[in-house]
Amino acid sequence: MRALTLILGCLLGTTAQAGTTVKSINQTIDYSLTESISEQILEFHGKFADTDHVVYLNLTILPADHESADYRVTGIDKTGKASKIACDGFERIKPEYGSYNFVFNPDYNHLLLSIIGEPSAKFPFMTVACEYNGAQPSIWQMRFSGYFAVSTIGIPAAEDVELRPVTPIIGG
Repeated sequence: MRALTLILGCLLGTTAQAGTTVKSINQTIDYSLTESISEQILEFHGKFADTDHVVYLNLTILPADHESADYRVTGIDKTGKASKIACDGFERIKPEYGSYNFVFNPDYNHLLLSIIGEPSAKFPFMTVACEYNGAQPSIWQMRFSGYFAVSTIGIPAAEDVELRPVTPIIGG
């Protein structure tokens, strides 16, 4: 079996030791399920505990309804301008954003989450896309996936989690 080694390109090009375990985090947050949204985000937040500081994230977000199309994700472009990200059809989100901030409050105030970095040739395993949702074809789903280094700091009554893309190299 091949060992998975990670080159942490965003961390000064350092390499993780051979045999580094990558924790997989798969989560769907469906804002249309208003009665369970706090539990969904609490479950997602709990998945960051006890990580080896490298995760494979597969996060799918569904808006509360088709009309609002509010995914509660803000993109920050390279000039610092913030704008809400919306899905108008299936497509990859353009790599104009240097980071993505997720807004979970008022439903859940204990997790601040940011993805720092954009899909590019440097991070080919990172995907930010609007996709077809087979369960609800009239509502597009937003998906964030890829390998990320996790940085967590505690702040009063919350955790601030930053994810930075890394590029895995499969070696023997």
